[in-house]
Amino acid sequence: MKRIFDETDIPYTILSQYGLSQQMIDDLPEQAMDSLLGGSMTPLLPMVGKDKNGKTIKRKAAIALVRTDDGINVILSTPWKENSLDGYTEEQQHELRAGKVLLINEQEDKSFYVQLDDITNKVMTSPAETIQHNILIYKEKIGWDELTTDNIMLGKVVTFHSGSQFMTYGIDLHSNTGIRAVVGTTVDWEEKNNRLPLHGFGIYGCWVSDGNNSLKEYIPEENYTDEMTREFEQLGDENAKKVERATPHFGY
Repeated sequence: MKRIFDETDIPYTILSQYGLSQQMIDDLPEQAMDSLLGGSMTPLLPMVGKDKNGKTIKRKAAIALVRTDDGINVILSTPWKENSLDGYTEEQQHELRAGKVLLINEQEDKSFYVQLDDITNKVMTSPAETIQHNILIYKEKIGWDELTTDNIMLGKVVTFHSGSQFMTYGIDLHSNTGIRAVVGTTVDWEEKNNRLPLHGFGIYGCWVSDGNNSLKEYIPEENYTDEMTREFEQLGDENAKKVERATPHFGY
């Protein structure tokens, strides 16, 4: 994602009013920081503030930076108190929370695609005929075979070789066309989907994800659990090995 803000643009004073310290913002996982500096909404963050009566309120909200006449400010997006997962089976709810797109068929030949939006915690829907029309346009333009086309219509993510590189296509209702293309494999697709790691270690502490692509809490390094300490040390060892492999060695 292209960054339209610099880290020096971040209004830490404003964010501190919502319980987000500079340390917490600087330690955001890479996906969340890219969204913030790219002018998009971050994943949901835990916030603490006070109402007009001085009562402490805890809530979750996504944040985005915006330029105003008075400088850079912050806009908030809070999730709906109720999501619409209740009408789906337990298996469908699990798949939606995992970021999958489902094709739902109803009576009278009506069908639609559904996808869970991580920020609003709301299920997005789109008529299947609209997305499938676009898929057929892609098929004609790119030359997909019937199997590739059918799999994408079923909500599957498909990778195939195109020229000198791999391309991965799939339905994503965040996209204007309902179809998202990524250079690379399904691994790159998932990374582009900005799925957050369970533990996102920063300089001063660690953000913990709730497994549903929102950030549950921030834990300073001095409060790491034994499990987190082991994981942090393991990541440090892996990064050190990567640096060593990338460093040229000269023999004399």
